[in-house]
Amino acid sequence: MESTPEVLQKHLEPLHEGPVTFAPVSSEELPLYLRARYQLWQSKLFGKDWILAVEQDGSDPGTPDEYQGHQRQLGRGRNDTVALVLRHLSSGARNRLVRLGVPFLVPGAQIFLPLVQINLKERFGPPLDLARKQLTPLAQSLLLRHVLHNDIEGCSTKELAQRFGCSSAAITQSRGELRSQALCDTVQKGREVSLIFPFTSTRALWDQARQLMASPVRKRTGVRILTPHADLRLAGISSLSERSMLSPDPWTTYALHEKAVAPLFETGVLQGCAEITDTDTRLEYWRYNPLLLCDDKHVDPLSLYLTLREDPDERVQGELKSMLEDLPWR
Repeated sequence: MESTPEVLQKHLEPLHEGPVTFAPVSSEELPLYLRARYQLWQSKLFGKDWILAVEQDGSDPGTPDEYQGHQRQLGRGRNDTVALVLRHLSSGARNRLVRLGVPFLVPGAQIFLPLVQINLKERFGPPLDLARKQLTPLAQSLLLRHVLHNDIEGCSTKELAQRFGCSSAAITQSRGELRSQALCDTVQKGREVSLIFPFTSTRALWDQARQLMASPVRKRTGVRILTPHADLRLAGISSLSERSMLSPDPWTTYALHEKAVAPLFETGVLQGCAEITDTDTRLEYWRYNPLLLCDDKHVDPLSLYLTLREDPDERVQGELKSMLEDLPWR
């Protein structure tokens, strides 16, 4: 690829605030076939440090899976994220790389830098900036249901609406949202459209999606439980401590869908407290229904991770990491 910095500057600077600069990076530690195939440049793009691996002229086009392997090996032992700079990509190969979460650029045509910048126009023209947005609660719960239980692919819109307690229009909107973030595809049979998740594994899908996910907790409050209720699920440190060697908090934390809270207060199952310290029970109001994702007394492990991933306690972070590693990823 001739005049690499100039070509990349021309492509990137219209999308970037301020000038884009490049510095050559040594590739001596790489295998010979990678040194021959790629020229490495370092740059700061959209506030993030990148290594750009430029595929050289004369290289035979690789498959998406081969490019994924190259990107991982190029990034091994480096602090910066590696993006492949390719001369050409078919629409099928492009879509596959997006699903695999492999950052890439095709100068003058396409950009996929996950969590930073997406520009996947098929033709040359004014750049289209599609910043990745956080998933809505319904879209997030749909994706988590697939990762945890693998039972929503191929379901009709009506079936999903009934299961998730929402309208068909809401399912259609969430399905489009997941597709726009390259997290799913759709299959149409007659008039019915259903979801598929064409990832190599559920772990690959989770790794691609988790930075787009938010904690399901809208707020926490102190309550008294006057009558045991089947819909309450252990959450927070109370749940993590039962899954690990972590010591429990002095209070017990439960989760409940925010729409289910008011009826339990009205029927006397729950009683509010003037101060959160007036009771040893905490209630998390969840944006989506935890019952849709769990099958025991605990909230599901992936939502639990999302509620605690900002916890500053290193012990909590260590147990969260172990919990994820122990999950039966498919």
